[in-house]
Amino acid sequence: EEHGVRAYLGMPIKSHNQVIGSLCVLDTEPHSFTDDEKENLRRLADLVNDRLAQLNKSRKKDHSQLIGKAAYPALEEVKEAMEPIKPRVSDSMVALRELSTFMRFMEQTLYGNFPSKDELRKTLNDAKTALERCENSLYDIEVSSEDAIDAIDALEHVFVPSSTVLLSEIAEAGRELARHVTKESGGVLLPELSFNPQVTTPQTLGSSIIALTLTLVANGLKKASKHHKIKMSVLDQNLRAALVIECDDLSEAIRGEIVRELRNHTSEEPTISFKLVDGNIHLLFSIVKERS
Repeated sequence: EEHGVRAYLGMPIKSHNQVIGSLCVLDTEPHSFTDDEKENLRRLADLVNDRLAQLNKSRKKDHSQLIGKAAYPALEEVKEAMEPIKPRVSDSMVALRELSTFMRFMEQTLYGNFPSKDELRKTLNDAKTALERCENSLYDIEVSSEDAIDAIDALEHVFVPSSTVLLSEIAEAGRELARHVTKESGGVLLPELSFNPQVTTPQTLGSSIIALTLTLVANGLKKASKHHKIKMSVLDQNLRAALVIECDDLSEAIRGEIVRELRNHTSEEPTISFKLVDGNIHLLFSIVKERS
């Protein structure tokens, strides 16, 4: 009534079997619609629904590929962290046996079996060496396990999505997901974010696209024989937050490869896009604005 609508004909538009809207015809003059008009609108609605189904299928496939690309470096990080643990445990067991030998040797002195100074010196040196080996092995195991835990924590952002997420959370997850690659090019510098909004981008997609971008930039640095930290920062752009990933020292050809790959994964995603500004990549995330 507010807009003077006197006649209405609508057909439901669905996505994932849920009604998300309608395709409708409005008229300010009251009248009924013919069967042909109803059938034509139904056919148009079917075309829209079919196109939405195709887009959803394409997006699901693309997201699966993106998650695979993002998760692969983190899984490699876990694998690499786990590999040295078994030999370090074996090395520690050998060291413990040598320490046990020293303890039995010293125990014999309680019963009057005193060794020579040379024997005692050799056994003591062997025990000291074994203790050092054991300490080094435990340190290596601790470092490896911490690396694995960090990678697993990052993988949680991919496989255990959250309904609400801060930009800093997906930025940190993306950094950890890509660490297996970025550490070879100098690492990633992510300072504390002065602007840290909630983003509407799904956690899985957000952390995956950041990880992919960092991986692509790191590979570009290696290809260009450069070695330095990849710097990240954030800009407030009203309804969006721009996560800036510096890569202005890469060639246009390498940046072009990165742009093409990112376009493949963001072209049909409404909550995230990207642009190049002064040679740097700006990942643009839709944010949740608080009502004033």
